Amino acid sequence: MRSPLKIFDTARKNDKFLYACAPMVRYSKLAFRQTVHHYGVDLCWTPMILAKEFNRNTFARDSDLTVSTKGIMPHTILQFGANSPLELSRASSLAAPWVSGVDLNCGCPQSWACAETLGAALMNKRELVRDMVVETRGRLEQDGWGVGMEKDIDNPRGRSVSVKIRIHDDLR
Repeated sequence: MRSPLKIFDTARKNDKFLYACAPMVRYSKLAFRQTVHHYGVDLCWTPMILAKEFNRNTFARDSDLTVSTKGIMPHTILQFGANSPLELSRASSLAAPWVSGVDLNCGCPQSWACAETLGAALMNKRELVRDMVVETRGRLEQDGWGVGMEKDIDNPRGRSVSVKIRIHDDLR
């Protein structure tokens, strides 16, 4: 599995476009990711998965993060909804063997997400977002994953930690 940084770097060096499939609520499951990969997409995101439930429940992990050990497995970024550094870092640690990277969703404008201080509501809590990223990177490094940006670009254990943001005056 290549790191997302390597995928971006290869596209840049070959002067080619990188095709990415952004996360879509209820649509970015495995079959869809495999289909768009078949048509040339380089990197896919999962729908938002709640880190707290991912940590708490094996059934949630098995049903929400569907990966394939056979056939096409596109490079996948798992998008988490979280509002706690510990929850995000634990969930990321559990997911790291199966994905190319993890992403904190700070863009979902749905009212239920904002009421739980998830998604776009985190745009008003920048220090918390920073703490979640720092904790997650530290946990993945502690687990032996490469998250050092440039130094880990060719590392087969390289994983990305990213944040999806919403750029808009209105959170909804």
